[in-house]
Amino acid sequence: MSAVKIKRAYGAVLLTGSLVAGEYAAFFWLEREQRMNTFNNEMMDLGFNEITQKTIGDDVARYGYPDDGNGRYIKDLPYVDWYYMNVARRTIMNNTENIVVLLPLSLVNGVIFPKITSGLLGMYCIGRYLYAEGYRENGAFDKVRIQGAVMSHTATFTTVFMTLGLGIMLRRGKWSQLAKTAAI
Repeated sequence: MSAVKIKRAYGAVLLTGSLVAGEYAAFFWLEREQRMNTFNNEMMDLGFNEITQKTIGDDVARYGYPDDGNGRYIKDLPYVDWYYMNVARRTIMNNTENIVVLLPLSLVNGVIFPKITSGLLGMYCIGRYLYAEGYRENGAFDKVRIQGAVMSHTATFTTVFMTLGLGIMLRRGKWSQLAKTAAI
């Protein structure tokens, strides 16, 4: 049995994939910070602890859980609190919707096309940053947010189509052609 050798180029795939995952974690913490500001303990204790005790028999959950920013807890707050809570929430959810497709497929694509895959992951990471900043600063129609969305969605769609093409080529027995660029 021979050992599998992984070329150094695949390290770039793992590095950029880790950056994407780290950026996702940062967005999660930004959403949590917004949640802590919006659903602070004072607001939760004054408005909801008594009813939660009566109906559930427990203390109200911290930071407004399970409210996603559109429920019972947020309705009595000013519009600006609702807006920023939902911007933070939408930023993390939009990223979640993409990352579950992008990262697994990139790990596969990176075996055959490590440089292209690393570039797409880097493009996605930059696009997500621009998307989040533009959204937070000026809302849904901000030019920076739109540019970021285009970058990140282009990276995601390209990754999906690369995987599809890779599958077709492998199914047709074209491994020898693919092996020339492979990271293994």
